[in-house]
Amino acid sequence: MNYFYELDRDVSIKRIVSHSDAKGQIKPLIEDPSQVSILEWEIITGLIRLITDVLHHSQWSLYFKHPMSLKNGKYIFPLLLVSHSVAEDTQTIHTSLLRHTTAWLHGRYMFIERIQVKVVTYTELEVNRSLQFLVKIIYYRVAGIAIESSFRNFRIGRDSIHLLPQVHQRAEALRQAVRTAAPETLSAHIHFVIRLLLRAAFELVSEKERIFTRDVTICTQSFCKHYPEYATLPNMLLSYLTTPGYTLNGLLQSVTEFENLLLTEYSKIINDENHATGKS
Repeated sequence: MNYFYELDRDVSIKRIVSHSDAKGQIKPLIEDPSQVSILEWEIITGLIRLITDVLHHSQWSLYFKHPMSLKNGKYIFPLLLVSHSVAEDTQTIHTSLLRHTTAWLHGRYMFIERIQVKVVTYTELEVNRSLQFLVKIIYYRVAGIAIESSFRNFRIGRDSIHLLPQVHQRAEALRQAVRTAAPETLSAHIHFVIRLLLRAAFELVSEKERIFTRDVTICTQSFCKHYPEYATLPNMLLSYLTTPGYTLNGLLQSVTEFENLLLTEYSKIINDENHATGKS
């Protein structure tokens, strides 16, 4: 049975329908979350939210099939748009979806020069860029840390430095989460720290996927300057990056392992905090 997921605006599953519109039992959007990287999930959910917003005031229902990440770096998002009004022009909604999606991708990943977004009748949304490049773009927009790469003749300036207060707010939220030991809140902020570190790290990967220790060290020093309370985290990441023969693909495959290390690290912090405050 070829199931599609019916989504609400909060990207949660309302129900599953087949081509015959028969109701099915609720299933997760990502059936095995461990197989989807944090950044892939960020891109997937961002696009879903955008599309549902575009379609919110239209006479269409959106059904989203399981997203696929292909070996050639393309993301395929199979869509099924069901019209509730014969008066609504199919081409109009497709044009609107194409325009909004392209604008969102250009706005979020501003250094991408060419984005191929294709909306066809049965319907497929295709983002023709590799995850490696998107990670670098996210780093530019979010991290805002000035890094001079010795193997490239450009400097990441402080154009995005105005974003740092947002990062500091998340850092403070993480500190509060550690103190209160709220697992769900702590997990969300740990993910944020991981993304920040990975974005910075990926930018220091050349096209041959070689890691330059000097640049990674500059990155970790810059991170620690802004977030001294997390000084151990970049060192943990640095140990991964400087392993002989370590590649970008190897780092992607080790996201879960690295996250487990972070969780262990923060568990120690929680235990220390609880011990200091007399909590059991």
